[in-house]
Amino acid sequence: MENNPREEFIIGKVDKSTRFETLSLYIFLLIIFLLPVLFIPSGSVPLQSTKTILVVVGTLLATILWAVSRLKDGLVKIQKTPLLIAIIVLPVVALLSGLFSSNTAVSFIGQGSEVGAALFMVVVAFLALIIPSVIKSRDRIFYSYLALILSFLLIALFQIARLVFDGNSLSFGIFNSLTQNPVGTWKELGIFFGLSALLSVITLELITLSRAFKVLLYVAFVVSLFLAFIVNFTAIWYILGIFSIIFFVYLFSFSRKVSYVSLVTLLVALVFIFSGISDGKKVNDYFKLQDVDVRPSWSATFDIMYSTFKEDPLLGSGPNRFVNEWLKAKPVGLNNTVFWNTDFNYGIGLIPTFFITQGILGILAWLSFFGLFIWVGFRAILRSIPDIFSRYLIISSFIVALYLWIFSVIYVPSTVLFTLAFIFTGLFVASLAQDGLVKTYELSLFKEPRIGFISILSLVAVIVVSLAIGYVYVERYIASIYYQSSIVEYNQKGNLDEASANINRAARLSPIDTYYQSLSDIDIARMNAIINRKDLTPEAMKSAFQEVYGSAITNAQQATAINSTNYQNWLSLGRVYEAVLPLGISGAYDNAKAMYIQALSLNSRSPALLLSLARLEAVNKKYPEAKKFISEALSLKNDYTEAIFLLSQIQVAEGNTKDAILSVESASFISPNDPGIFFQLGVLRYNEKDYKGAIDALARAVTLNSSYSNARYFLGLSLAQVNDYKNAIEQFTVIQQLNSDNSEVALILKNLKAGKSPFVDAKPPVDSKPEKRAKLPIKEK
Repeated sequence: MENNPREEFIIGKVDKSTRFETLSLYIFLLIIFLLPVLFIPSGSVPLQSTKTILVVVGTLLATILWAVSRLKDGLVKIQKTPLLIAIIVLPVVALLSGLFSSNTAVSFIGQGSEVGAALFMVVVAFLALIIPSVIKSRDRIFYSYLALILSFLLIALFQIARLVFDGNSLSFGIFNSLTQNPVGTWKELGIFFGLSALLSVITLELITLSRAFKVLLYVAFVVSLFLAFIVNFTAIWYILGIFSIIFFVYLFSFSRKVSYVSLVTLLVALVFIFSGISDGKKVNDYFKLQDVDVRPSWSATFDIMYSTFKEDPLLGSGPNRFVNEWLKAKPVGLNNTVFWNTDFNYGIGLIPTFFITQGILGILAWLSFFGLFIWVGFRAILRSIPDIFSRYLIISSFIVALYLWIFSVIYVPSTVLFTLAFIFTGLFVASLAQDGLVKTYELSLFKEPRIGFISILSLVAVIVVSLAIGYVYVERYIASIYYQSSIVEYNQKGNLDEASANINRAARLSPIDTYYQSLSDIDIARMNAIINRKDLTPEAMKSAFQEVYGSAITNAQQATAINSTNYQNWLSLGRVYEAVLPLGISGAYDNAKAMYIQALSLNSRSPALLLSLARLEAVNKKYPEAKKFISEALSLKNDYTEAIFLLSQIQVAEGNTKDAILSVESASFISPNDPGIFFQLGVLRYNEKDYKGAIDALARAVTLNSSYSNARYFLGLSLAQVNDYKNAIEQFTVIQQLNSDNSEVALILKNLKAGKSPFVDAKPPVDSKPEKRAKLPIKEK
């Protein structure tokens, strides 16, 4: 294959264009470079929100500059390809679905960082559409690649430095573990390195490079594979392997060239797939990596789709509302896993999630886009393209975009990868236009008055819409910083006043239900603090309490008004009423129950909501009703420790502890491998001060489930009661390993080691009677 002079990488002069167009180009290159690497080293600034605001503000600013430039020169160039029409249809369907959603604000923008929001779809569609108009030369396309490669090198250096040194190095106060990184999730980081490996292979094989640049790409290739190995996401190796085979066959068929780099990639992928290394356990153990990334299965996702289409087949549930459909039809079997109380916002993949949230129209829109993209792409790469540099740009942009779209189907990428998929799709169209494979239609705004009027009006509308979207997103971003600051303030300093002030600032900017939920929770904490104050007169206490109670009700009601389909808002309002039950406030019980029932109607398969109702009934001494709700909760989750614990407390309160013990003992004979039954038996015996009997039952529970922290907790206390401090210390040592952040466990362990009673120096809410508390001392993980 003869080399073409255009193959050589030479940084040429930027094409002459208008000042606005040039600024648009610089903004676009800046987006590509900053998107993977950008973060603000502060716990008060959410990472994904920062990525989103970069994409939104950068894209809309570039769009406005492009529109102004078109108004200035009076000429609009449009690429004549159905692929661009398919891109336009995507946000149109998303907006239609959001318009008919039961909560338009959530569907249109949400909290301002979700890739599933309709307005974000508008933004990334704008980005893909203006790229062919801004990127008007092959050099400019390659500059885009350089921006991404430079970004990759920085990410790679950063990650290698963190692996070489301890995990706390280069944390910047926000990357608190090795798996946390500027790109997104741990698996997203692996996908990003897979992308760089793929781009390196294509570049090395298709164009002639200077020696220095070739060495740089080989280093990037090796580093990419190494870091992808560290992440160890099996899907990366399958897809890299498939792409390597296809690229190898393509090169050999068209150029009679053997691609050794492709063979190496394929070999590495096969080794990781078939050697068992890709299970990740050995790598994770060696580097002490902990990554929990769980999504619903394919079958669960399709079950949710089937359930959704029964009610909203045409437009789905609305963008950003997968979680509502998940709660209606989540698999009951999930309640017996550690993710039983997880509210999933996405399905198995991002695009399958869009199928559910955007309905049949969404499915048709996305399938049409993918069909056209693959059809146009394969037609282009299978054609004879004399100019090798042009062929390189077409093939590389298509393959990288296809790689990213595949992961959008099988995974849930966040802002970085999803935006890059649209960017490379736009670069693919730009490369086709530069080689003449896609014709460009020129529209003059001043020759034909009628066409000019419509065109100018459209451009002005684009500018106005861009400004409006940007304004809303900036408000959301500033509000998210205020909200995150409140969380940091409370967690680090316990300052309720400052936390409340920051959330109020956030709520004034963006009235989101989550903010009002948090304000209500803070008000509940304030009510409890007021009740425990000894320096207030009864009149002052009553006045202060009524003020905070009124605020709590108002905030919780505001949350339900903003989003009545979010069960957590009703749960928050119910908690406010439940908090004042001991004070005998009229209507509190009835209101709390009504709120919990409303929450349950929106999340009918939640054992936790049934337990909330059971606790409410127990506080009101309606034990039969409480036991009914506990029974329903246990039918959904038979190992629900907190429900079992409450049932034991009710049995003790009813005065039939001995009969309860006999019935549970009988149950233990029927189900000898159920740790929950033995935990209940142990707690009942502990209440009866039968500590030796409690030790037997609780030891059996621990044997059946070694990570059963609450069983170990009461086992340790029972051992301490019979003065077996050595074994009690052993139990609490294990509990501390499982729950390193639990201060009560640390206090008990300290006392036991000093030979003291477990609860010496305990301060509220910790007391010496954990069996009487409303909640278990340890939250099971």
